[in-house]
Amino acid sequence: MVRMKLSLMQAKIGEKIRVIFWLVSILPFLVSVFIISKYHTYLKIGKAEIIFFLVLAAVFILNGFFILIKLRRRILKVMRDIIQGVNRLGSEDLQHEFRIEGDDELSELGASLNRLIERLRQTKTLDKSALGKNVSRRFILGFTQVCSLLLGEHKEKVVPAVLKELMTDGDIEIAHFLKADKQGFIEERSRNKMGEVILGVDVLPSEKLFGYLSTLSVPLIIDGQRSTGDDTVQLFKEKFKMANLLLQPVLLNQETVAILVVGNNQAGFVWDEQDILWLQSQASLLAMAFCYYNLQQQLKKLEIRDSATGLYNETFILSRLQEEIKRAIISQRQCGLIFLDVDNFEKIRSRCDSENIKSILRKIGILLSDSVGEIDCVGRLGDDEFVIILPEKNKRKTLDIAEQIRKKIEFAFSEEPDAFLRLTISGGISENPVDGVTAEELLSKAKRLLAEAKAEGKNKIKF
Repeated sequence: MVRMKLSLMQAKIGEKIRVIFWLVSILPFLVSVFIISKYHTYLKIGKAEIIFFLVLAAVFILNGFFILIKLRRRILKVMRDIIQGVNRLGSEDLQHEFRIEGDDELSELGASLNRLIERLRQTKTLDKSALGKNVSRRFILGFTQVCSLLLGEHKEKVVPAVLKELMTDGDIEIAHFLKADKQGFIEERSRNKMGEVILGVDVLPSEKLFGYLSTLSVPLIIDGQRSTGDDTVQLFKEKFKMANLLLQPVLLNQETVAILVVGNNQAGFVWDEQDILWLQSQASLLAMAFCYYNLQQQLKKLEIRDSATGLYNETFILSRLQEEIKRAIISQRQCGLIFLDVDNFEKIRSRCDSENIKSILRKIGILLSDSVGEIDCVGRLGDDEFVIILPEKNKRKTLDIAEQIRKKIEFAFSEEPDAFLRLTISGGISENPVDGVTAEELLSKAKRLLAEAKAEGKNKIKF
């Protein structure tokens, strides 16, 4: 079977070289013959000169032929060596080395293959010494699971999934995930063999352990043989109530964003290289999740549109509101604000699937956009909360627009076959500078009036 593949490879390369030979040598010869035969009378070339040119052309052709033959033999030899080497690699023989002489693309190919073999040797050595528990296979499975959760917008499930996977190791009795923030390293999740638990193992800035964890960049190993050599060991044992501990920092941009802690109370236990590598692999998955989440947050800041409705999102609308308030103060004009909320939205959401809910929100978004002018701005804040900024509109004009919107939405949904979906909205309005001179003040006043409208029976605008 191998010989047949080798033969086919030679035939293909030989055919290509023959084509090159004819293109490079024969075609110029034919062109020369054509020129001499057609224009020899004009060029006054005699028979002796013609014979000389033909002999010269023949010499070039033979020279090119021998060069191509040599090149063909070299290429075939290299291909033969590569095929034999790959077959040896398939038999897990990593001692083979490609020796291709010269200083061209073929020698570079040999060097690249030798670098690949060296990496395979390193992986093979690692596989024998540290991956006896199928860490590599488990890491790939964990990587796939974490990617699936992140892409499915289930980032809150990543940490539980990692802790659950850690608990599959028989040596681990407890696993903690401590997230770094201004209040210290706070226990966000913990898990033992029975399931998730909360054990109150926060590490606060006032504790000595906080400074140690803040500068931790490599695994901290506490067991029957290894320790830090001071009272820190005892403090860690008392904090986590475990005799043997393995602490791994989760690093992002060289900054500790979390700490993974695993432990057990086995007498005379020693953490081996497999345990350390396993914890490091899970920490790398969490670091990837943190990185992905941070990128998402940065992208959200750059986005200005709400994906469900096409309206402006909360980040943009709050920034725009503050800008319009500043502009209104400078020009000594008013700026109106409408805060709207769908009545009984929680009940509607419990009765409808996500696609129907999105359809309802899109319909409301279209109705709102069609009800305002070009300089006005419509956005979505929460699930069913909408804000309309009305530059240069006083409270009376703002109230008129809000009432028109309320009636339009009530009419638009009044023809729904399901009476439960014949929804209405309530709202509150505020105005700069009467009700506030900041975005927070105008929103706060409008929200209070909205609450009053809800309390008075809904489907109402308060001012």
